[in-house]
Amino acid sequence: MSTSELRAVVVGAGNAGRGQVTALEYCEVEIVAVASRSGASARLVARDHGIAQHSDDWRATLDEHRPEIVAVATPGDLQAEIVSHALGLGAHVFCERPLGVAPGEASRLAEQAEQLGRKTCFCAPALFQPQVLFARELIAEGAIGTLREVEAAR
Repeated sequence: MSTSELRAVVVGAGNAGRGQVTALEYCEVEIVAVASRSGASARLVARDHGIAQHSDDWRATLDEHRPEIVAVATPGDLQAEIVSHALGLGAHVFCERPLGVAPGEASRLAEQAEQLGRKTCFCAPALFQPQVLFARELIAEGAIGTLREVEAAR
């Protein structure tokens, strides 16, 4: 249980969504639900992180919980509708990717946020994604020897 008064819903349950969940937990934000178009994925993330609710319907989940924060970790072409809806409910929004992918979309969403007095941000909490946490664990245990160099590509 979180000591924060902030509640969040995470939309997306892939590696990016898991990273968002871990980052929010690190910041002691209470995650009230995770939603994903794959109900099975949402269920797994909820189970693994002790999140009380999971759903395959992001809109119903946001409407029910009306959280202070919505973390969006979906493919870019799905984000604009989710971001706009979350802002309309009064949530602050952070996205795994830029707010919009179509011309003018990000500007429109940023204007909506400003008019509503909400904050948006782009975040990529790669440090909290499962593969990075596993690598950190292996390094800390000395399982792969002394770390001498890191190369990353995306």
